[in-house]
Amino acid sequence: MLVPFFTAHRRRKLLDRPMDGAAERALSENVALYGRLPERERARLRDITRVLVAEKHWEPCGGLRAAGLTPAMKTVIAAQAGVLLLGLGLDPLRDELFPNVESVLVYPAGFTASGPRAVAPVGPVSIVSEDFACLGEAWHQGPVVLSWADARHGGIDGSDGHNVVIHEFAHKLDMLDGAVNGTPLLESKEQLDEWKGVMTSEFIALGRAAALGVPTVLNTYGATNPGEFFAVASEAFFERPGELRAQHTRLYDALRGFYKQDPAGWEGA
Repeated sequence: MLVPFFTAHRRRKLLDRPMDGAAERALSENVALYGRLPERERARLRDITRVLVAEKHWEPCGGLRAAGLTPAMKTVIAAQAGVLLLGLGLDPLRDELFPNVESVLVYPAGFTASGPRAVAPVGPVSIVSEDFACLGEAWHQGPVVLSWADARHGGIDGSDGHNVVIHEFAHKLDMLDGAVNGTPLLESKEQLDEWKGVMTSEFIALGRAAALGVPTVLNTYGATNPGEFFAVASEAFFERPGELRAQHTRLYDALRGFYKQDPAGWEGA
């Protein structure tokens, strides 16, 4: 979806200027995936990051309300989210970037949320209300909510397979078709059929591994439901791509077909 003319004009003025040094240092020092990318992709990620920082509403929560969010904090979060978009053919000057994300709410650390939570592939009424501890949330028709401590750790580490920003923004890609079911918008019926077969098989296998306590490159939280499986698989795809490709080749290929990226080939992967 293309943005309005005035938005495109504003973006051009923004992107015609080089990224400032402080923001680029924040990327280099706090986003390990940025350092692995080929230079052409780094340039695209810088542009995507600046657009996300400029156009999303960033809201400090809890203990961050007084001090607020620094530009570096926004940059670190936006860059990790932006990695998901690098291969999707989006033009940072003209295309909507995460059109279903208007706001990003950031707490200093893990937080306790109370209210509606999707626990399965759902429509607008299949929800449960309870108190629960969170590192991040992606609301079906609402914001992304993150723990800054965990977002920063996920950015710096980049290889442990745990990245709350990738996880929650993968949910938002999943939600673009209106359902939270682990199946994002795909290009063809053939790709959809292959996706369903691979994801169903891998989801069942992860459930068995979780029940038996068998170690796996995939976080066993992904056995919760297909939506969580897609988000967990996305974390492994970008952070532990070599292991994922070796141990779950069909899953890796399905994700590569969707994201149109090959992280196993990045430097240091």
